[in-house]
Amino acid sequence: MLFIQVSIDQHIFTIIATDGVDVDAMNVTSFVIHGGERFDAVVAADQNASNYWFRVQGMADCRNQSQVAVIR
Repeated sequence: MLFIQVSIDQHIFTIIATDGVDVDAMNVTSFVIHGGERFDAVVAADQNASNYWFRVQGMADCRNQSQVAVIR
């Protein structure tokens, strides 16, 4: 089973659509994406200018896999 959790440290996402279908806007600190699924999310970039980790963490069968990037 392939799914991952997406987050940006100290930031909020507003989920506005999934797989191209509008949804009621929902504020979250992270969300889980399954293989082949798509999300449209707006990031509230209202923190002070700094470096923040963008995290992608594997779950279930991929729990030992992760990727990170720095967002400034």
